[in-house]
Amino acid sequence: LTCSISNKQTLFCNASMYIFKFYTFVGFLADLRHLIKMKTYQIYEERAAELLQRMGHTLLYQNYRSGRSQIDLITQLDRCLYIVEVKYRSSTVTDYENWLSQRQCQRLLQAGVRLVGPFQCTEIKLLLVAYQGEDSDPEIIPLAVN
Repeated sequence: LTCSISNKQTLFCNASMYIFKFYTFVGFLADLRHLIKMKTYQIYEERAAELLQRMGHTLLYQNYRSGRSQIDLITQLDRCLYIVEVKYRSSTVTDYENWLSQRQCQRLLQAGVRLVGPFQCTEIKLLLVAYQGEDSDPEIIPLAVN
């Protein structure tokens, strides 16, 4: 079996086209997975905001940005400002202390400190609202920063 140059070029072009289509499809799947993941986080952030509001908190900001830091929720209860990180895990995990590093906690608090004055708060606290698995009840964990 022999191929002329044009047949080889045609085979190469067809193979290249299929490879391109495959990688385009893989890229599409990655983008779709990312969108689903982001929507999942958004749903749980909204649930956490609703939960805290039912507990008497006033929602001040959602997805607040300060420099390179992004805070999921900022709420106020009385004269206390709450910096809230919302986390979702599809499986059950009990080591909450590993969900956020000390460095992340410090960065979140530093970003939130700027808001203490404008909202006339006398104290600032960091909370983790943890969801594990679908339809699970959240756990609200106060975080201490060293």
